[in-house]
Amino acid sequence: MGDRPYTESSFPRLGLQRLERIRALAAVRRTQGGEIETDGGRLRYMAVPVNIGGRVRGTFVVAVDLESELDEVTGVLRVT
Repeated sequence: MGDRPYTESSFPRLGLQRLERIRALAAVRRTQGGEIETDGGRLRYMAVPVNIGGRVRGTFVVAVDLESELDEVTGVLRVT
């Protein structure tokens, strides 16, 4: 909130390095999506600027830990 990111995490491997990469998305001026490679794996994100009264007041960012999601799928879909 303010100049500090509000974080709510459902994946435990969100480290400081990943948070800093996400924090950099605060400067976007148009909706942007993509993937970020970090030491901890891949994140897929969507960043949406929040406009109020014609001014950008902040950025809403959602990120998904792809490594965690892929690990879960791999564990379920093992072929024997």
